[in-house]
Amino acid sequence: RWRYVTGVQTCALPIFKKECKESKALEEGGIFMSETEVLENQGKLDELYIKEYLDQLKTAEQASYKADREYEADSKNTEKKEAFVEARKTEIQACLAAAEALVKITDGAIDIPTAKSLIKEQRAGVHEICEGLEHGLTKEQVRLYANPEFSNLQMREIRSGLENGLTEEQIRLYARPKFGYVNMREIRSGLEHGLSEEQVRLFANPEFNDGQMKEIRLGLEGGLSMEQVGIYAKPLFYGEQMKELRLGLQNMGFTAKESNQQQHHAKRSMMGKGR
Repeated sequence: RWRYVTGVQTCALPIFKKECKESKALEEGGIFMSETEVLENQGKLDELYIKEYLDQLKTAEQASYKADREYEADSKNTEKKEAFVEARKTEIQACLAAAEALVKITDGAIDIPTAKSLIKEQRAGVHEICEGLEHGLTKEQVRLYANPEFSNLQMREIRSGLENGLTEEQIRLYARPKFGYVNMREIRSGLEHGLSEEQVRLFANPEFNDGQMKEIRLGLEGGLSMEQVGIYAKPLFYGEQMKELRLGLQNMGFTAKESNQQQHHAKRSMMGKGR
C-alpha cells in the first residue's frame, strides 16, 4: 500500500493511466501535487494516510463485534465460531497496521507499543498528533504529548503551548497526566503571559483546582509579589476566598501607591511655596 509516490514511480505502475510529468507526486486519493506542494501539505497528507487505516480499523471492529454477538447467540454453531475468530484476526491486523502507520508518519518518534496504546485507548489523540505535525511541530515536540495517558484535550493544551512558542522546559511544567486540561490551560496561560518558571511553580500544583490556579495566576500577573501571593496560595482556601484575598492585597497596594504619590506632590508643592 503506497502513501504517496513520485511521478516517476507512478508512471512505472500500469494501474495509473494518468500521464505523469517530472517533479509530480501523488497524494492519497489520486490527486497530483508538485514536490513543493507535498512538503507544504505534509501534515494533511499524514492525516489522510492515518485516517484511511483508522477507517479500516473501525470497519474491522464493527465486523468483529457483530460476529461476536452472533456467536454468543449460537455458541454451538461452528461456522459462527470460525467467522468470529476470523473477524477478530482481521481486527488485530487492522490495529497493528494503524499503529505502524502512526509510527511511520512520526518517523519513529512514537514506537509500536505507544502507537498501539494510542490507537486502542486514545484515538481522538491521534488527530492532535496529526494537527501538531501539520502546524510545523517537530517529531520530538510531538513526542511530548503522544502519550495514551493524556486525553485528547490535554494533548491539545500541550500542542497549543508548543505552537505558541513555549520551550520544552516550560511545557514540562504542566505536561503531566495528573493535571486536568483546564489546569493545564491555567499554567500555559501564565507562561504565555510572561510569568517566570519560578512564579508558575507556585500554582503548578495538582493540589489546586483550576479556579484556585486562576486566582494565583491573576495575582502574579497583577503585580503582587510571590510573598504576597503566598499568603493565599494554599489549598485550604476556596477559589472565591482566594479572590477576596487577592483583591484585598491589590487594593492595599494601589492605596499605598496613591498615598506615596500624594505625599510626593505635597512635598513638591511645599518646596514651591518656600521659593
